[in-house]
Order: sequence, then structure tokens, then C-alpha cells
Amino acid sequence: MRIVGEWSLFTDGVTRPVVTAEMTNAAGESVSVRFLVDSGADCSAINAATLRDLALPQQESPPDARIRGVTGDASYVTIRSAIEFKRDDGGAARVRGEFLGLTDPGASDLCVLGRDVTDNFDLILSRRREEVRLLAPNHQYQVIHS
Repeated sequence: MRIVGEWSLFTDGVTRPVVTAEMTNAAGESVSVRFLVDSGADCSAINAATLRDLALPQQESPPDARIRGVTGDASYVTIRSAIEFKRDDGGAARVRGEFLGLTDPGASDLCVLGRDVTDNFDLILSRRREEVRLLAPNHQYQVIHS
């Protein structure tokens, strides 16, 4: 299976790897979620705006628990959900689990796709070739020296 993302130009002038997925909100409706693909992030995080839109039951974190990223520390809750990716053959790939929801709207304007999800795939981020790919069986890649 192959999931295709893209390199997207953000308002700050920086181009970053993103993939769009769907999550289901508490009312059973599909919510489109744009994720920054972060190969260095230990876990995926849903930003505060998307967390609000999903309105899913939340498990509070311990009062002193914080997640640390490049922008600093942020408080969070945990939600149980599935992230559904559209495969290039039209099917769907779902990754179910517990994901962090950032509670501070200023913590991040991006949702982050971390290794708790990307470890299920071979991840290809090639800026030079303009490729963002998540591969799972029956797809593979080969590195050829030319």
C-alpha cells in the first residue's frame, strides 16, 4: 500500500512534508486533518483547533505532564481515535491508537505525525525529488547507486 503526501509551502515561506488524513469526530462525521510529517517526533499530536473540532472524550494527563518539542513544553490530553489515510489505489489505511491532543492553542498550529504512526510504514521524505511517501506491504523501495 502506498500513501502519497506532498511538500507544501506554508505561510512562513518554509516548505514542509505533509499528508492529509481523516479522523472521525464525536458526532461520527469525518474531519480532514493535515499532518506535518515529522520523522523526529516520538509521537503524533493533534493541535488544539483540531482537538476542539473532533470533540472526542479526553483523558487528562497528570498535572505536571508536558510534551516537549522544538517550540518548548506544552500541556496535553490523550484521545483514542483512528487516523485514516487514503491510499493511492483508492482504499484506506487506518492507524488506531491513543494520540496526544495539545490543549494550548498557541502550542502549535500544525498537527504532527510522529513515529508512533510512521513506524508502521517505510517513510520516504525526498525534498529533491518532491516525494512524501508512506509505504507498507506490498510496496517497497530500492536505493540504486548511479
